Amino acid sequence: MTPISSATQTQMLRAIRSTVAARHLSYFRAQSRSISSSSQPTTPSKPADPSEPLRNTKRQRGPMAGFSPEEIKQIKRDIETE
Repeated sequence: MTPISSATQTQMLRAIRSTVAARHLSYFRAQSRSISSSSQPTTPSKPADPSEPLRNTKRQRGPMAGFSPEEIKQIKRDIETE
C-alpha cells in the first residue's frame, strides 16, 4: 500500500461524499414522490360502522399481539378450563 498524499485523500473523500449525497437525494426524492402520490385523499368504499369495534388502535406487543380483545378473552378462558 503506497502512502497517499493528503491532497489526494481529501479529493477522494470529497468525491465519495458527493456521490453518497447524490444517491441519498435521489432516493429520498423518489420516496417523497411515492408518498405524495399515494397520500391523495381517497373516499372510503363503505362508511365506518359505529357498532364495529376499532381494531389495532393501540399498538399491541407480546404473545397476544394481533388478536382482538374478544379472542384474547376466549384464549384465557380456554387456558383456565384446561
